[in-house]
Amino acid sequence: MKAIDTVKFDPERAKYIDFTAPIARSGNVVVGTYYGEYSRALYVGGAGDITVEKWDGTTQEFKNVPEGAWFPVCSMRVTAATASDLVWGA
Repeated sequence: MKAIDTVKFDPERAKYIDFTAPIARSGNVVVGTYYGEYSRALYVGGAGDITVEKWDGTTQEFKNVPEGAWFPVCSMRVTAATASDLVWGA
């Protein structure tokens, strides 16, 4: 699946992301589908594993992510998940 056009992610600006600020935009995660923008967190409704595609196109797997909380991770899409009821937030 080809990445959709998004604003170019600048890793230098990433160090200024305020993870304590409220989420301004969000949407339901469809595994394998790009969000349309970069997210800075995922809400995990049901615990499990999550693999995300990061800004540089590489993937990272997170094991045993707990349920019921925002998980702070910058990503473009979820590529695989055993966790459920995922929401992206930017």
